[in-house]
Amino acid sequence: MQTCTVLSNKAYLDGGGLYATGSVTMKEATVASNTATTGAGGGIYAQTVISGYKYSSGWVPDDSVTTSTVIMNNSAYGNGGGVYASVYFKNVIVTRNTSTEGSGGGVYNVGSYVNLTDCTISYNTAATSIGALTAPRVNLTNCNILYNSAPTVGGANANTLNATNSVILGNKATNGTRGGINATTLNLTNSTVSKNTATSSAGGVNAKNITIVNSTISNNEAIGGAGIMSSGVLLVSGSRIYGNKASANTGGGISATGLVYINYKLEGENYVIDADAGKTYIYENSATSGAGIKGVDIYVYNSEILRNVSSLNGGGISSTDVNISKSTISNNTATNNGGGLYASNSATITATN
Repeated sequence: MQTCTVLSNKAYLDGGGLYATGSVTMKEATVASNTATTGAGGGIYAQTVISGYKYSSGWVPDDSVTTSTVIMNNSAYGNGGGVYASVYFKNVIVTRNTSTEGSGGGVYNVGSYVNLTDCTISYNTAATSIGALTAPRVNLTNCNILYNSAPTVGGANANTLNATNSVILGNKATNGTRGGINATTLNLTNSTVSKNTATSSAGGVNAKNITIVNSTISNNEAIGGAGIMSSGVLLVSGSRIYGNKASANTGGGISATGLVYINYKLEGENYVIDADAGKTYIYENSATSGAGIKGVDIYVYNSEILRNVSSLNGGGISSTDVNISKSTISNNTATNNGGGLYASNSATITATN
């Protein structure tokens, strides 16, 4: 399909606008206002949809593509309001699609990849779980995931999610956790996660193992774990985490039940100080406890933890074990104990220059 419009079609089952058992290739197309009345894929239902990619020993972005493909205002009763497929998209806009009784308001895929380059996924909604997109593996490059909403994950959901030079902004989990991103493994580079909200926990990011490099996590809101929630290993380097608000629980900036490494790197099987990483700033976050960082085993190097506010304990950091070097903890506030650092139980605190 090239320079085509698929408009205002309706299917009783799947693929309101277009149904294919194999692959669909599009260029400069518009798929709009189609409906899958009782099935999936309001705009498109296919095995794979390709737009703005070319095959060269594998699918790669086609830099000659300058005009957008638009998938908008489609609706499905089931999963995939806009698209139900594996996708390879460059310069594609997926906006204002709806899954009325399913998941993946924008894009839904259960078995493969969602690869997006120079794309915008915005204002999509889903009734049951995930607003913007869901797939086993999601790769985002120069993308915007904006103002999507659903009950459990407002933005993007994946087993593995890689985001580079991307913005995840204003997404909302309307009845649970995970406003911006939910993943098992997350790699975030030169990206921004901001102003996402969840009615329970994890306003910005929820994942088991997380690596964040030269990125910003800001102004996200949730009951707890407003900025970042991690249950495995969290690595943060050269980044800013600020203005996140946990309204009634712990961890305004970071809430972690596993290991937290700030400006460290994995070398072989060990985590070591990353002397080449830029300074990390964690500031002006708020929570009941551990407004900057709430954790159990925290390592901090070359960082500043500033002006965080806790309504109970640990304005800057609340943790069991803390190892801090070449860092500043200043101007943090706690209503009860530990304005800068609150160490609970049989804590170990190690501080070095």
